[in-house]
Amino acid sequence: MSTRPKSNSDYLVIDHGARVGTTSWGGSIIVGSEAIYLFKESIETIVTHGGHGVGMAAFGLLLEILQAVADRVLPVKDLRGGSYEDIPASVRERASWPVREPVGCPVLIIPRGAVRVIYHVRGAHEVMLEFEGAPIAIHWGQFGGSRVKDFLASKGWPLSWNGELSNLSASDAATLPKAPQPRVAICAFAIALLFVFASMTYNLLPQRHSDFVEGLYIGFFVVAVVVGLFGAVALHRGL
Repeated sequence: MSTRPKSNSDYLVIDHGARVGTTSWGGSIIVGSEAIYLFKESIETIVTHGGHGVGMAAFGLLLEILQAVADRVLPVKDLRGGSYEDIPASVRERASWPVREPVGCPVLIIPRGAVRVIYHVRGAHEVMLEFEGAPIAIHWGQFGGSRVKDFLASKGWPLSWNGELSNLSASDAATLPKAPQPRVAICAFAIALLFVFASMTYNLLPQRHSDFVEGLYIGFFVVAVVVGLFGAVALHRGL
């Protein structure tokens, strides 16, 4: 069940993980006025390891193969985090700081001064920004977008929310780069859709029961599934 982001007067806590470069992490994200703190806890792939039965096992194996292919043909990027103690003591010792005990996972600290703009595009359940040359997406699940927007705007973060600007001057807005687009995923989905349409023409062919045509139909369908899954892998990596 999706939960809403939690906040107090100083910090917003988002518990749905984030993507750093092309890698996904499952830890909490804490947003303050001075920085964003991204806790890089590992995340498991439920689809590939949580299924039961032959069908799910085969699907999981196919997805793992595509993940391995993506590791070879798609760029892989991540940013290393520091230790919990790298967070300034003046932050960690505040009464409003939401973490009560040190954590063992790396923490990526994104100062506000290093962020030109935080993007949100209509329909997405995440915000996007760039830090040290790597795209970062922060997810919040199904609910809580308005709270995220209001908190970021109130804390002075430069924000472009569905094209509406906050904490950005007109001159700054004119020089902003466009929001990143998952071009590899879009291309893969388009190719998969073409193969789906090609396989659908099977029922329109007069010789559709011949072995060659049936084999062609099955081949097109398999290619559509494989390319579509590859697109899903690329989308998950923000590519």
